[in-house]
Amino acid sequence: MTRFLATTALATLIAGAASAQDMIGASDVSISGNDVMIGSVTASQDGYLVLHAMKDGKVVAPASIGHTAIKAGDNMKVIVTSDEVLTEGTGFAAMLHVESNGNDTYDFAEGMTDVDTPVMADGAAVVQTFNTTAAMMDGTMDSTMDSTTDGTMDSTTDGTMMPMIDAADVSIDGATATFANVVAETDGYLVIHTILDGAPIVPASIGHAPVMAGDNADLAVTIAYDFVAGETYFAMLHEETNGNDTYDFGEGMTDVDTPVMSGGKVVGEVFGQ
Repeated sequence: MTRFLATTALATLIAGAASAQDMIGASDVSISGNDVMIGSVTASQDGYLVLHAMKDGKVVAPASIGHTAIKAGDNMKVIVTSDEVLTEGTGFAAMLHVESNGNDTYDFAEGMTDVDTPVMADGAAVVQTFNTTAAMMDGTMDSTMDSTTDGTMDSTTDGTMMPMIDAADVSIDGATATFANVVAETDGYLVIHTILDGAPIVPASIGHAPVMAGDNADLAVTIAYDFVAGETYFAMLHEETNGNDTYDFGEGMTDVDTPVMSGGKVVGEVFGQ
């Protein structure tokens, strides 16, 4: 059984990456006056997108500076009006809350923290923090990479690329899977894991290929046998940590060439044919 899960913590992080539903996209964010437009918000149930101020790097809650209702499913170009003018360099956070008491009114506040509570995923609130930039203020796109399902590539607000696996259009030929694009912050590996009962089997893997820091277009990974039609697999980014340019993560060696983490989760995507 030890081959199925390296640690309980890692299994939880992987499961979260494979099945996430609630998400605040940070691409195409713009600010006009007191209005903040966030390109996409995905919610598993009706609720609210709530703006909170930031102080000393922390979200100021339960107080909020603005909110708007959202519906279960995909919400595109969500506009929230802030009570405060967000000037360049201002930090703020967008957080998902549920509608918990059925009155269609946002009630979460000081003294009422048991209603319309934050949406939780893997034990943490679903929140996206921002630092207001000149690009946001003039309405141009200031993008970050989030766990979008379309596999498109975006950048962080400081201009660096966030790690990403494009699994939207994977080409499979026999034992080889070719990914249209993989983005890595550092040199490492794209690793293929099988899936059992909805969870990737780790630390065991069935194939891997090296990736370089930056964009890796048409990245091919060959596994030990032909991919099986109808089965799903898990592609995961790992980093090269011990400088020997050999993928070493495995049973008894889970402290080297470890999974890449982003937003508290492993960077991984489910795919199949």
